[in-house]
Amino acid sequence: SHYFYGSSSPKHKLNWNEFKKNIKHVSLGCSAWSSTLKKILKHAEKDEQTTISVKLFNPGDIVIAIIKAFGANDFRYFPEFQLIENSKDDSHLYLGMLVWNGKTIKRQDISFLEIAGGLEGYFLSRQFSAHYDYYDILCSSLNLESIVIKISNPSSPSEKIEILREGKKSAESESEKSPPRTLNEFVQNHPEFKASLINSVRGITDGLI
Repeated sequence: SHYFYGSSSPKHKLNWNEFKKNIKHVSLGCSAWSSTLKKILKHAEKDEQTTISVKLFNPGDIVIAIIKAFGANDFRYFPEFQLIENSKDDSHLYLGMLVWNGKTIKRQDISFLEIAGGLEGYFLSRQFSAHYDYYDILCSSLNLESIVIKISNPSSPSEKIEILREGKKSAESESEKSPPRTLNEFVQNHPEFKASLINSVRGITDGLI
């Protein structure tokens, strides 16, 4: 499944173990999120009274997500998650999202798919769920990054916002110099890439866009 909605607490051992298993399964392919979620759950286990609620969507298919965004302005195929951690001392809200780093793709064509055997090879890999293996490297080649926004004690005087990358807190100076850009900005800033990808997809399949 690409979706997982649920809540649990470390004090409920069997349910908690299944909860962790589901999160691990649905975050498959995205190493940044897998790392961050693993650390959040491990931290929660230090206090058995902690509760975690999560809403996670991750098809692990960056190519289909890009195709849908370019061809139909449909952004629903991009991964995202929301996780709420409540403990006796504080609360944290985590928002997982895919963002653009602002750098233009060097080659405005579908050459980024060469590692997967081209567009046809990638579509074939999806039949065997092998597309997860390409997720991180394809995102990197497209200058896309999976980040997590951490909001500590939201809506309180002590509220604090941080950007987590690969499970680590970004340096403040880095965040200020290169703030994440939206996926819509990515689409709008790559017209040649958009045309190349759409034409290639329409050349081998019908009905996708």
